Amino acid sequence: MVPEGEALVEQARHQGFRVPPPTKVAIPLIDVHTHAFPDRPTHELVEAAELYQVERLVALASLEQSVEVQSQFPHMVLPGPMLDFTHWQDPDRFAATNIAVVREAARAGAPLIKLWFAPRFQDRVPMKLDDARLDPIFEEIGRQKLAVLVHVADPDIWFAKYYTDTARYGTKADQYPPLEYRLERHPEIVFISAHMGGDPEHLDHLAELMDRYPNYHVDTSATKWIVRELGRKPAEARDFFQAYADRILFGSDQVVFRAEDAEPHRYRMRYWIHRAFWETDIRAPSPLPDGDAEGEPQLNGLDLPVPVLEKVYRENALRLLRLPAGPKKEATDP
Repeated sequence: MVPEGEALVEQARHQGFRVPPPTKVAIPLIDVHTHAFPDRPTHELVEAAELYQVERLVALASLEQSVEVQSQFPHMVLPGPMLDFTHWQDPDRFAATNIAVVREAARAGAPLIKLWFAPRFQDRVPMKLDDARLDPIFEEIGRQKLAVLVHVADPDIWFAKYYTDTARYGTKADQYPPLEYRLERHPEIVFISAHMGGDPEHLDHLAELMDRYPNYHVDTSATKWIVRELGRKPAEARDFFQAYADRILFGSDQVVFRAEDAEPHRYRMRYWIHRAFWETDIRAPSPLPDGDAEGEPQLNGLDLPVPVLEKVYRENALRLLRLPAGPKKEATDP
């Protein structure tokens, strides 16, 4: 076990999270899930990523925004365009608009398309993932050989606190049949289900999906949620990662805030937590406040084996997103 976990956290806090925690893998990482924008201080996220040996980021935003961010940081950023729902009430215009988005995304070198179908999406657009209006768009995604990164559910506790109107939002279980419809209908598309499939609370459910659909994958994004729930059952989580090591990709869900809303150490702290959580068996209070935690949030590391870390951090993204490996290099100490 990492000695004196609380002291390690306090030392990191004192250093402004400028020094990564103890690491056991010397490879650069690929972060497949960030939110970055050209009119915000994205350089702060890029600098934190470089400090933590993250060599590439997928920036999720509109097509125009993600391509512009890529132009600002071509050495680091890959575009991750989201669909345009402006014309959702006009099926033909909706399809034409988004087929154009998919084609332009492919030309710009985007590895994936982002879809956001969290329950609260229903407050904006009454459409689910299995809606027929999406059919021609998914067909184009398949033709362009892009992956899909999709958010389909939120924490269990949010269904108890915020989504109590089941007539409007459905239950948590109701979020998954539309996803399964797409997984079955488009076996040629790599689906990456964000935030550990939106269900880190129920790894048995994720295992069923993994076993049923070979094109189903998950990412590790959403720092508070993932650390909170997987940290409740580190042995079970570790077993899951070892069993499905080829199907999990590293993502942080870092969001670039406007300059006036910036938080000290925001990006460095989240990368510090991720690396400590995945790579060590630290037991300490988490430095990141979590309003959904029961009591003080805890950091209970999984201490994943090196071969698993190498796949999750890098190899799976290279393979599944069809990324060029680039020159082989090892991460260096900061």
